[in-house]
Amino acid sequence: MSGSSSPPVQAQATLSQFAAKVLDQLSLSAWFPAFLFASTLTLLIQFRSQESVSLKMALDAITDDWKQFLLLALPALILATVLTQAFSYGAIRVCEGYWNRILPFGWLRSPMIRWQRRKLRRLVNRREAAAQHAFAAVRGQLLQTYSCALVSALEVQAVGGTVPRLEGEDARIYGLTSWRATCKPWDLARVDRFDREREDYPTRAGRLMPTKLGNVQRAYEDGLKNAGDDLIGFAMNKRELAPPMVQMQHDHFRQRLDMYCTLVFVSLTCAGLAVALLAKQVPNSSPWTIVVIAAGFAALSIACYASAVAAARGYGATLRVMDAAAGNALSDGGPH
Repeated sequence: MSGSSSPPVQAQATLSQFAAKVLDQLSLSAWFPAFLFASTLTLLIQFRSQESVSLKMALDAITDDWKQFLLLALPALILATVLTQAFSYGAIRVCEGYWNRILPFGWLRSPMIRWQRRKLRRLVNRREAAAQHAFAAVRGQLLQTYSCALVSALEVQAVGGTVPRLEGEDARIYGLTSWRATCKPWDLARVDRFDREREDYPTRAGRLMPTKLGNVQRAYEDGLKNAGDDLIGFAMNKRELAPPMVQMQHDHFRQRLDMYCTLVFVSLTCAGLAVALLAKQVPNSSPWTIVVIAAGFAALSIACYASAVAAARGYGATLRVMDAAAGNALSDGGPH
């Protein structure tokens, strides 16, 4: 009796092992975009078949025959996960602005870089104006305590210019003070906001990218001292030199970056599918309903892009910690 039941048990175990190996190859960051795409496509098809954009009616139809739904949905979900994982790296590159061979984005690369350069110039000018305003509010007070030469040097420091050479007591005091020391906090808050926005751009104008995400990544890349020209190789080879907590944070932010960049294009695809599947095939629905659905997915795409930028900042911060760890290891004669 036991011998007759052994083959089915072995077959079930083999199938379970195969499924486990397949699922183990799929990244967690690919599951949510795939789930969003599969569930959206299922609802849109149901809306089309019932000729009504009624969520309650669609859910009732799905739950009435949930076994058949799972039989069809699970393979579609796994296939969508495989596809989203395969294109996750490409999604990051497109969001960063590497469009040389991607049409029609390739035509937009140069105009977008010029637009980013104008944004950077406006940001620098606004920061300089804010610093001048903050310093002007306390300039008279400083002149009552310090010399005109020292106050002028502090003003140049405030706007980020080249400070003139000071002599004697003025040089000593300048080394001990800062232009921010007597400025009002609310004026400094505005300057700090512009400084934080400036950190999202590369230090050299020639390194500008056409997108915000690309500029954030470039800004952190330019701050690495031990990466050279191979950032991907650096992240893989020097990862073990960082503390375990930093390694965990690196993996965490990298997965979030993969997921959010993939969601940008999945959301746009869902918006296009909503228009394509519902525009003329659902006569009982208002056109504004379809517009709202498509606009909702477009808004989700924008939110995902903003989340990708935030994840890129965290990812870049962990890269800098790894870079410092690599520099310490090299200075101590550690592994290369």
